[in-house]
Amino acid sequence: MKVIKYCILAVILATVSAVGGENNFREFVVDVEEVKNACDAARIVHFKEAKLSTWFVRKNDEFIFKAVKEYSHISFKSKKLAALCEKIGGGDAFSEFVGRSVVFGIQKGNGELEGRVFIGTVCRDASCADEDYVLILAE
Repeated sequence: MKVIKYCILAVILATVSAVGGENNFREFVVDVEEVKNACDAARIVHFKEAKLSTWFVRKNDEFIFKAVKEYSHISFKSKKLAALCEKIGGGDAFSEFVGRSVVFGIQKGNGELEGRVFIGTVCRDASCADEDYVLILAE
């Protein structure tokens, strides 16, 4: 279990800059292989996956999301995600980003998920045919 947690942490620490990506997201973007490795590791430790809706509530570093299906309450605590929210101005821009995101975590009860890994996409063109990936671990 420690090895898997270390692998996920290593994936986060190995972030790279986006080439020509949205300036607000540049420091948060990771390589597609890193995302694949994080997803594989999350599945190995039996994390549950939830595709997020655009709805969220934020209080400081704590976020509450709702999933498109299954989970009505997804908690996620991260200073890094809070910094990204502030950097892009929160509101509609952050909601749009959240709506293209997935959270992996531990099921806590009926409809509740404690998020551990957040993966989102950043569109680089109007049709989202070209996108970058954001990968953030919960604290």
